[in-house]
Amino acid sequence: RFESAHICYLAAVLFAIAATQEQFWTRKDHILTLANVLAIVSPSSHPILEEVFTPQSSFDALNIIKDRQQCIPRVNAKSKVHRVNTADLDHMHQALDGTPIIDAYVNLKLSGGEGSLPVGAGMVDETTTLFIQYKHSKLESDAQVKISEMNDTVTKLETYLSGSESNWGGRRWIFLWVTNRAIVDNATPHPNLLWAG
Repeated sequence: RFESAHICYLAAVLFAIAATQEQFWTRKDHILTLANVLAIVSPSSHPILEEVFTPQSSFDALNIIKDRQQCIPRVNAKSKVHRVNTADLDHMHQALDGTPIIDAYVNLKLSGGEGSLPVGAGMVDETTTLFIQYKHSKLESDAQVKISEMNDTVTKLETYLSGSESNWGGRRWIFLWVTNRAIVDNATPHPNLLWAG
């Protein structure tokens, strides 16, 4: 499956960076940023891509955690509290089938300047949760996705996380939309939105 393949790919990238950080990433003239992790994403000028990324030497690329509960609850769920494991910096997480809005997530240690993200900006060496959604079409398809549609999805997640019932607590997050569909540039991207496709 498309999403499983990308989850494994991103896990491998994070592991490779962690495994080679002393050899390649600790030179004084090189700063490791999120742009080194998320290659070829848009908008390329997003400030968060310039934030310093601290790799975890214990990152386990071979153990993808498959959630047993929906980390983002459905609208009609009795409990609205999120079940995102924000403390885990060592694994990619694949959301349980049927989880609204997201398909996977991973927590990253980032440190950057003020204003990179509208929530929790200005904090140093903070854990930022990267939420991921996958939209894949057959190779022969001419399907498209509009930036406005991606914005709507990110806004739904933002509305949930900012609600008191979610217990998110103002933690930082970013949303990555991964697709093979053509992107239609019809709106200004949401501040928390990145996409690859």
